[in-house]
Amino acid sequence: MKPFDKIVLTILALLTLSIVAMVWVSGRMGVGIVALIPAEGEQQVSTRADIRIEFERPMSTTAVPDLTFSPTITGTTRWEGPETLVFSPAAPLAANSRYEVTLPAGLPSQDGRILTDPLTWTFQTGSPRVIYIAWDSERLGNQLYVVDLDGGEPIALTDEETNVLDYAVAPNGQMIAYTVSRSSDGGSDIWLIDADGDNRHLLVDCPDGACSRPAWAPDGQRLIYERRAFAGIGGPPGPPRLWWYDKVAEDTLAVFSDTQWLGYGVNFSPDGEWISYVAPNTQGIEVYNLQTGQNLFVLSRTGEQAAWNPINNELMLTQLQLETAEFAIHIVRASLETEEVANVSGEEPNNDSWPAYAPGGAWVAFTRQAAGTTGGKQLWLMRPDGSEAYHLTDNPDAHHGAPQWSPDGRFLTVQRFLLSAPENMGIWLLEIETGEIRELATPGVSPSWLP
Repeated sequence: MKPFDKIVLTILALLTLSIVAMVWVSGRMGVGIVALIPAEGEQQVSTRADIRIEFERPMSTTAVPDLTFSPTITGTTRWEGPETLVFSPAAPLAANSRYEVTLPAGLPSQDGRILTDPLTWTFQTGSPRVIYIAWDSERLGNQLYVVDLDGGEPIALTDEETNVLDYAVAPNGQMIAYTVSRSSDGGSDIWLIDADGDNRHLLVDCPDGACSRPAWAPDGQRLIYERRAFAGIGGPPGPPRLWWYDKVAEDTLAVFSDTQWLGYGVNFSPDGEWISYVAPNTQGIEVYNLQTGQNLFVLSRTGEQAAWNPINNELMLTQLQLETAEFAIHIVRASLETEEVANVSGEEPNNDSWPAYAPGGAWVAFTRQAAGTTGGKQLWLMRPDGSEAYHLTDNPDAHHGAPQWSPDGRFLTVQRFLLSAPENMGIWLLEIETGEIRELATPGVSPSWLP
């Protein structure tokens, strides 16, 4: 063999050994973790929180590893890009509970490194709280507040110079999108904060009108909001149209190709494939498939938004009964599979409103003013087919509205005021098992749950 060939072979051998050594060392170095969400030892974690692991480098996504939990949690694990592993629980976590999460060793990165040791950490969930809007006499405007179920002192989440108009809690309970009015021109913008009130920043800027009433998609990455353009220079905002906002892409566009189509009061189906909304053009509820464009229309004429069953593609809405001699508003159930619409309020000319499915879909809460009465609306429960209906409250001197279920189905929040003092609207809590109802905070409107 010639000396030159020996030199070449020696160099190649050394390079091969070097590469093997680098691969071996790389594997031994392992894979670093950038962030655990919830963090190790974190307290007061939302019962709807996703569990996320963010890696320092792109990982191999050809397989999805199994996360184990103690106590056991069922759900789905997915890659959100090559550097983020996400677990979404199938049901809300238990309140006030400690959870341990383990990711087994062996997960490979795209450059051949290996997660050499199991990854284990713990976090603690908190108790669901009630979020609502109330007047702040010091700030001279409406702000977002939260209050514990034990009725402690409410805590302000926002400190806006003008009014908070509405809000929507993200599906994972970790963020809140909310609308703030502008005193300069009568418009409004949508802002975003964490559930503890931190990290406030502008989400949707609407210099040419008023944007409001955000509604989160189930994936928590997008939302639909209502946009009202100014009618002219110095004019008021016009009728509402529906627009998307993509939080990841930071982009916004009209929901429908016909940008003049009107709509408000959006709700998503549990699988995120459908939306329902109030359509002023047709005086009813339009149900629209975001993937296929399929559409279902149900006459309503009440202006109330629809409520989705959490376990199937059925929804409930209110419908003005024009064929009866007496004024009546009934609740009807619509099925997307059969396109059948059934009256579940019965034959009596009652005035029913605000249907809300319980978690699991076994019960529906709603408000009712019984036929022939003049008192305030009361809280009722019924099965989705209208059977087993009974009242939860029976105080004709008080008016109840807009019930909202707690994540565990134990409680309802409701707006409530005495007919003799309608200006004193407050937030009340009703326990389903005992029927006990008690005041949480006054003043207050638009209660919901911060899980």
